[in-house]
Amino acid sequence: MSRGRSIMLVVGGAIFVALGVLIWVVDPSSRPVAVAAILFFGACLAVGLLELLGGRLSPVARARVMGVIAMLMGVGCAALGVVAWNDHNAFNRGPWQLSVGVGVVGLIFFGLGGLLLFIRGGRPFGVDRDGFRR
Repeated sequence: MSRGRSIMLVVGGAIFVALGVLIWVVDPSSRPVAVAAILFFGACLAVGLLELLGGRLSPVARARVMGVIAMLMGVGCAALGVVAWNDHNAFNRGPWQLSVGVGVVGLIFFGLGGLLLFIRGGRPFGVDRDGFRR
């Protein structure tokens, strides 16, 4: 990712995290939505910061940090689904079942994918710790 895109990701993530904090403070009844926004966009902010670090981390450490960030994105997606499940009018955009579905898919994709990335340390399947194909 280019440096300019990384900076845009950091700025965009920071704006949405700030908006989540604003929602938290201004409207206490919408705190679950604020938590979902802060988790998801905070993870986006973290990806941008990780990209700005560039090659300062080893490939394995970088993959593991990215795995943790992806798991946080999965938790943010799950929080979105839980909010939609508990309050069917929380988003007022389309059917609430769609928001729950997006939350579940995000949890599976980001959560489990991040867990695999963390465990494998960026190695593709079929390659052992020493880099040899099985």
